[in-house]
Amino acid sequence: MVTEKSLKNLEKGKKTRFRTGEAQVKIAKMGAEVSNRKQAERKTMRQLAEICLGAKLTKPELEAKLKEAGLPPTYGGQMLFNAIQKAGVNSNMLRVLLELTGELKQAQTNVTVTNVNPYVNLTEEELRKLANIE
Repeated sequence: MVTEKSLKNLEKGKKTRFRTGEAQVKIAKMGAEVSNRKQAERKTMRQLAEICLGAKLTKPELEAKLKEAGLPPTYGGQMLFNAIQKAGVNSNMLRVLLELTGELKQAQTNVTVTNVNPYVNLTEEELRKLANIE
């Protein structure tokens, strides 16, 4: 509810923590423009990545090697082939590959910590001996 006091504050130009309707709409439009621009950039990058990864290789020896491994003769296939070779040495790379291919859900570690106090059943005298307090 708008009161006389709040209207006077707005008329005098005092700063309040609230914006007028037009100012808020202007800010929201600017945010929407930035968001749309970023979304378009991400879409373009995704499309470029798909084009690059899907491009055919120009070296016949690489194509033969990839076909033998059962991978497509593209730059994406070559990247996957190299990653698979590295995965033999680096188990973390293998985990990333499996996550990317959807064979493994992204790492979700469930850790259960049980806080067991080893001194819970000791008497005060035994605790003093352990702490060297006499």
